Amino acid sequence: MRVILTIARREFAAYFSTPLAYVFIVAFLAASAAATFYFGGFMEQREASLDAFFTYLPALLVVLIPAVGMRLWAEERGQGTIELLMTLPVTPWQGVIGKFLAAWAFVTLAIALTFPIWITVNYLGDPDNGVILAGYIGTVLMAGALLAAASAFSALTRSQVVAFVYGVVIALALMVAGLAFILNAITGWAPQSVVDLVASFSLYTHFGRMTRGVLEPRSLVFFFSLIVLFLFIARQVVEIRRDFAASGALVAIVVFFGVNLVASLGLGGARIDLTADRLYTVSPATRTVIAGLEEPITLRFYLSSALVNDSAEVRTFADRVGELLRTYERLGDGMIRLERIDPVPYSTEEDKAVGFDLVGFPLSRAGEQAYIGLVGTNSVDQVETIPAFGGGREAYLEYDITRLISRLSSPTEPRIGIIDRLGIFGNALIGRAPSAVVNMLGDDYELVQIAPTATLIPEDVDVLVLVHPYDLSDNTIYAIDQYVMRGGPVVAFLDPLAEHSAPSPGNPTVPQYPSSSLDRLMTAWGVRMAPDAVVGDTDMALALRAQAGNEIQTVDYLPWLIVDQDNINPDDIATAQLTLMRIQSAGSIVPIEGAETTLTPLVYTTTESMLIDQITLLRRTNPFDLLSAFAASGVRQTLAARIVGPAGTAFPEGPPPVPAPAANAPPPAAPLPLVTRSEQPIRIIVVADTDMLADDVNLTPDGQLAHNNIPFVINAIDSLTGGVDLINLRSRGLLYRPFTRLDAIESEAEARYRATEIALQAELDATEERLSAVRGQAMTPAGEIGVLTQAQQSEINANLDQIETLRQELRAVQGSLRRELDAVSTTLRLVNIFAVPVLVILVGLAALAWRRLRLRAYLRRRRIAAAAAEA
Repeated sequence: MRVILTIARREFAAYFSTPLAYVFIVAFLAASAAATFYFGGFMEQREASLDAFFTYLPALLVVLIPAVGMRLWAEERGQGTIELLMTLPVTPWQGVIGKFLAAWAFVTLAIALTFPIWITVNYLGDPDNGVILAGYIGTVLMAGALLAAASAFSALTRSQVVAFVYGVVIALALMVAGLAFILNAITGWAPQSVVDLVASFSLYTHFGRMTRGVLEPRSLVFFFSLIVLFLFIARQVVEIRRDFAASGALVAIVVFFGVNLVASLGLGGARIDLTADRLYTVSPATRTVIAGLEEPITLRFYLSSALVNDSAEVRTFADRVGELLRTYERLGDGMIRLERIDPVPYSTEEDKAVGFDLVGFPLSRAGEQAYIGLVGTNSVDQVETIPAFGGGREAYLEYDITRLISRLSSPTEPRIGIIDRLGIFGNALIGRAPSAVVNMLGDDYELVQIAPTATLIPEDVDVLVLVHPYDLSDNTIYAIDQYVMRGGPVVAFLDPLAEHSAPSPGNPTVPQYPSSSLDRLMTAWGVRMAPDAVVGDTDMALALRAQAGNEIQTVDYLPWLIVDQDNINPDDIATAQLTLMRIQSAGSIVPIEGAETTLTPLVYTTTESMLIDQITLLRRTNPFDLLSAFAASGVRQTLAARIVGPAGTAFPEGPPPVPAPAANAPPPAAPLPLVTRSEQPIRIIVVADTDMLADDVNLTPDGQLAHNNIPFVINAIDSLTGGVDLINLRSRGLLYRPFTRLDAIESEAEARYRATEIALQAELDATEERLSAVRGQAMTPAGEIGVLTQAQQSEINANLDQIETLRQELRAVQGSLRRELDAVSTTLRLVNIFAVPVLVILVGLAALAWRRLRLRAYLRRRRIAAAAAEA
C-alpha cells in the first residue's frame, strides 16, 4: 500500500507540472456551469435542486474522462518507459492502481471544484442536500468507472489519440447500454430477463438512481466491480502477458457478470435513502398496515416490456416500483403474493389489463398500448387498482400502494357525508365534472351526498363534511348539532367571501351567497368567525398582475395567501407533513372566552396581517389601494383549527318545529331526541375558506397537485376516522422546492418600489384628470374641441409633458425591479461559470512562476558551484 500511495502522489503531482491539468479543470468547470445555467435552465426553473447540473454531467464525462485517461499508459509506451517501469521493484498491480488512484483523485478534485453551484442552490432555496450528496457520489463513482476503462484501453496502444478514441467509444458503450434503441434491437429475439440484464449494465441507469437520492448496494457493487474489471485488464496488458491477457480478461468479465447478477438478486431491495423526507424508505406506517393483514392479498404488477425498453427514465421508475413491491412481499411474510405480468399487445394478459381498467399508453407502433399499473385482490375477490403509476406521483408511490393494501384489508370503506353548497360535486346537467377533491376523496371513502334541507344525518356516516353551508334551516342545523352531540366528527369549510360560489344573477362578478358562518353551531362549539371580515397578509400575499392606470403591473393581492411550513402546525397529525397551501379570501377563527373546548390552530398567518371588510373586496377594490390602506394588526390570524372538548347543544330550548311538508312530498324525518351535552369530547375541524377546494386553486395546468390543500382535506378526515396510518405517507409527495431567497429578494424589491410606484401612479391619475378637465372646458356643444385659448393650450401641453415624465419615471421604477432580479441572476451565472476557473488559472500561473523561480535558483546555484570548481 505504501508503494501504491507513493506512485499515486507522484503521478498526481505530475498532472500539475504542465498547463494541461489546469486547462482540463477550467474547461470542465466552465462547461458544466454553462450547461447548468444555459442548457439546463437552472435559474428559469426556480427550483432548489441540481437536476439541471446532473443531467448534463454524463455527457461531459464521456469526453473529458478519456482525455485524462489516455496518457496513463499510452505515454509510457510511446516514450518506451514502460519496460523500465517493469524493472523497478514495483508490481504491475501497484503501478496500475497507483496511476488510477492519481487520475481518479485529479478528476474528483475537478468535480469537487463545482461546489459553487451547490452553495448557490442553498443560497437560493432549501434544497434536499441528501439528494445532491448522492448525486455527487454517483458522479465520482461513474468517473472512476470510465477512468478505469480508459486506463485499460490506454495500455493497448502507444498513441494517446488512439487511446482517447478507444476511451470515448467504451464510455459511450457503457452509457448507452440501457437506451431504448439498444434494448429494442434485442427485444424481438431475447426474453425480457435478458433485456433487463442488459439494461442493468448501463452506467446511466445506476447514476440515475443515485441522483434521486438513493444509494443502492447493487449500484455500488456495479461501479466498484467495473473498476476492478478494467484495472485487471490493464494489469494483464501492462504485464505484457499477451498469451494470458485475452483469457484472463474473459474470466474477469464472467466473474463481473456473476457478481452483479448475484448482487442484483440478493441486494435488489436494499438501499440507503439520503433524501430529507426518506421518500424511498418503507415507513413504519406501511409496516403497521402490512402487519395488520388477516387474509392473503395478491398483487399483480402489469408492466409492458415495450414501455420499459422505450425509455431509460421509465425503466428506472419501473425498477423502483418493482423493488418496492418486492419489499412489500418480503414484509408480508406470506400474506402478500406478488406476480409480474407483461401484457404483450393482443394477448390474453392485455385483455385482462383492459378489463381491470388499467390506463394504456400509446406505443410508437400504431394501435398498440403499454401498461404500468397494479391490480390487487383479496380472498373474497375484492379488486383495487392503481390504473397507472407515474404521472408526477413518484413520491406518492408508497402511499398509493399502501392505500391499496389497506383498502383490501378492510371489507368496508368509511362513509363520508357531505353537504355541498359550493358545487364541488359538479353538475351533470350542465356538463360540469366533479372537482379533484371529490375524485381524490372518492378513492379513499364512500361519499354520501346529504341534501342541504336534511333533517337527519344518517347514523352510519363516519364523518360529516360541510362545504359553504349558507342559509341552512334550523332543522338542518339541529340535525348537525345532534350528530355532533352523539359523537359524530365534523369538518366544516366556512367562508366570509366564497369567490367560487355561484355568481349573483344581477351581477355575475360577485357571488350570490358570499359568506357562510354557522354562527349558532360555532358558538356552541366555543369559537366564532366574523362573516364579513377577510384576512390579508403582506408576508404571504400572492403576486398578481393588476391594472395600474393605463398599464398592467405586478402587485401583492392581500387576501390570496401562499402558506408555507412556517405557518402550518407541525405538531398536529393532519398538518405535520404539509409544506405548502394556498388560501383565498379566508376568515379568522377565534376562541370564545370561557369556552370549554380547546382550539388548536392548524393553519395561520404571520403577524403582518389585518382584517379587510368583505364589502371592500366585493367592490373589486384595486389591489394597489388595498396595499396603501394596509395596517398590520400584529396578530396571527387562525385560518383553520381543530376544536376538541366537551360542549353543549346549540338548541337548549329543544328541537325546532318540523315544517309542514310540501304538497305531494313525503313528510320530513322526525328529529332525534335532544341530547343536551356531548356524549364524548366533540371533534371538529373548522376551515375558514372554501375556495381552497376549487380546481383552479389546487391543480397545475397539466392536472398535477400544485399545493397540499387536498392532502390537508384527506388528512383531516383521516384524523377524524382513525385512519392515521396513511397520513405520514400522503404528504410526502410535494417535491418542489422553490427559490425562497429569490422570492424574498423579489418581494423585498417590490416593497421598496411599491410606495414610489403608488405615489407616481396617483400623481399620474391626477394629472390625467386635470388634462381631461381642461379639454372639457374647451369642448363645444357638438362634442368637439373648440378653439383653445393660449392659457388652455399651455396647460394642456404642460399636463401632457407631466404625463410623459411620470410614465417614464413609472417605467423606470418597474424596470428597476426587473433589473435587480436580473442582476442577481447574472451575478450567480458569472460567479459559477468564471469564479473558480479564474481562480484555477491564477493558481496555475502562480505555480508556474514558482517553478520558474525554483529553476532559476537551481541554475544560479549550479553556476556558482561551477565557478567555484574552476577557481
